[in-house]
Amino acid sequence: MKPRIYLSHISIASWNVQGLRGVSFNKLSDQQFLHDINQHHIIGLVETHCTSDMSIVVPGYYAYQACRSKTKNKPHGGIAVLVRNELRSGVKFYASSTADMVWVCLKKDFFGTMQDVYVGTIYLSPNNSTYNKKLGYSPFDMIEHEVAKMSNKGQVVLMGDFNARTGVCKEFITPVNSTLIPEANCISYDDECVLRVSQDCVSCCSYGNKLIDLCIASGLKIANGRVFGDPTGKFTCHKYNGSSVVDYVLASSTTLSQMRFFKVHDFRGDLSDHCLISFGLAVSVVFQVPCKKSNSRRMPRRYVWHEGADLEFRKELEALHNKEILEELPTANIDSSIGTINKLLCDVASRCLKRTGGKRCIKKKRWFNSSCSSMKQEVKSLSLKLSKTPNDVNMRHAFFQAKKRYKKQLKLARAQYKQGVAQELENAALNNPKLYWKLLQDLKKVDE
Repeated sequence: MKPRIYLSHISIASWNVQGLRGVSFNKLSDQQFLHDINQHHIIGLVETHCTSDMSIVVPGYYAYQACRSKTKNKPHGGIAVLVRNELRSGVKFYASSTADMVWVCLKKDFFGTMQDVYVGTIYLSPNNSTYNKKLGYSPFDMIEHEVAKMSNKGQVVLMGDFNARTGVCKEFITPVNSTLIPEANCISYDDECVLRVSQDCVSCCSYGNKLIDLCIASGLKIANGRVFGDPTGKFTCHKYNGSSVVDYVLASSTTLSQMRFFKVHDFRGDLSDHCLISFGLAVSVVFQVPCKKSNSRRMPRRYVWHEGADLEFRKELEALHNKEILEELPTANIDSSIGTINKLLCDVASRCLKRTGGKRCIKKKRWFNSSCSSMKQEVKSLSLKLSKTPNDVNMRHAFFQAKKRYKKQLKLARAQYKQGVAQELENAALNNPKLYWKLLQDLKKVDE
């Protein structure tokens, strides 16, 4: 019988990953990156830098991609929404009028909500970018039109990188900021809305003002610094010239009340300049998990022999023999007898021998040497320190200098590995054909 799982809420996340693949990295094979993704049921990845011919494969997830048109330069933008396989039947994808937005519909019949919930994942390029100048329309007008269309069908949530700094500006109408609105008496005010806080205490930028206007026009509220789990309005982006809040989750007051938490996760400086953000949405869903079949039996734990271990092991076995336990073994069923003997031997070994740690083997890139590993740990350590002290100029300088050295080391290690393999190929071409073909395969898998 298939096991059944009940969920009272699902975790939905957004992350600007600043490219999934590059010359010297592949984040889809990074253990830390996959671990962070696996904590969530639905996750929107923005700035994937993937084209339509580059598929995104994450074990246990269904991936839906929206890519920008391919240009002569390296790819930019791109969105991928990953949904757990168990929840796939309750989710429907909607293409937007632009490649910078993807809609996901959470069906009310599947998730047990009052209405369908439409989650839009967004990436907006910076205001002064070349891409925006070529658009020919305002991205915020497009978003407002899309939100108005989806709001007629159900609840709306927006998440992603808006490249907008809003500080602590109010994104709802109050009697104080409605004095210049004609016929203000006809407007329903939102005085009861909880004021949000933010570490990004700046005045609104150009995009920030447009985002505030979008929220007012669409009746959306910013979850950052307002929902339980983010009491200080943590920075979501750390650049060489400062930290900011540009990654948001927007929802109506009704939907905000259904959020169990909102969280800005730890800064992973070796993976992206942006922090992963997530929120928990209240649902009531029961689904079945398929059983994993395996033809192989589980092997017992391994033991390490040390000096004098053989004598201890023999004494324990003799003690079992003196207790006449072995004589009481059932003789009618050979399988039962073998199982009992095996259990006795394991019990004896556990008392007098040391067991192996049983650590999972993490697959690393072939060229990823000890220097790369130590530099990566340094970057991770400094990124955590920077997120705790974002106003420390010296810490920011130290982090970005370490990250620069780390990237150079990755390129150097990869180049040296390929050069070494190429040299061995040249030597084995005539003398050792078998080694030649093995090295050729290693060269092809250099980035796996």
